[in-house]
Amino acid sequence: WMKKGEYSVLVVALFCVNVGDPKTKTIFTDTNKVYKDLIKTFDKSFLMNINAVYIDKDNRKYLRPLIEKSGSKFYVNSFSYAEPNLKGLENKHRRVLPILMERLLLELNVLKKKHTVYEHSWSGGDLVFYDNRIYQHSRINTNPKDKNRKLLRIWLNKNVLA
Repeated sequence: WMKKGEYSVLVVALFCVNVGDPKTKTIFTDTNKVYKDLIKTFDKSFLMNINAVYIDKDNRKYLRPLIEKSGSKFYVNSFSYAEPNLKGLENKHRRVLPILMERLLLELNVLKKKHTVYEHSWSGGDLVFYDNRIYQHSRINTNPKDKNRKLLRIWLNKNVLA
């Protein structure tokens, strides 16, 4: 994660060193499609004033807008939790904020499942590339006791791809 304007990671590669529990899979979600469905239900002005707070494995927090633009496409950022930017919210949204936030989180869960475009069952040595701006990856069927799973993430920016 970098500061706004510094984010240059275009492609991510995941390499499987060790599968761990074979029931654990990685899913990839098209967040541009999630965005397109979200704006059918929520005002764009509301969505643009929600922050995505991501907490990494070292417990560091990163704040980014929930909705960002890459080229001509909008996408939804991943997050550990979402919080409103109260200064930017319109009064009509502030009055019903708890209801809107609950509806937003429920809708995001439904849309992420709806717009899952790929599900990968890992084998040792597998290498998967994806567009980091549009697709989010996450695990399903995880076993909290599994300490053997090991994936390496490789970030490729526009300088490497040129």
